[in-house]
Amino acid sequence: MGGVETDVIVLAGSGMEGQFWIGSKDKLPYMISMIYTKEPNRPRVTIDFSHWKVNATIDADRFNTAKIANAIKVDFAHRDAPLK
Repeated sequence: MGGVETDVIVLAGSGMEGQFWIGSKDKLPYMISMIYTKEPNRPRVTIDFSHWKVNATIDADRFNTAKIANAIKVDFAHRDAPLK
């Protein structure tokens, strides 16, 4: 996977199948691919992870919550609720 030796873990369950590529040496995830087998058209989701920066310093300002005060509040409907 991108020049990194990986171990592949395969998962299968009711309604989904997936593969995880994990670095053999660093144990970091490099790719996840899932197929939802019971859904129409069997949708697939693939996520690539790269450019890991383990133990990097992160500025505390990145976790500032000042913008939350102006957030728009949205009521979420139950997934079985009829469409309006």
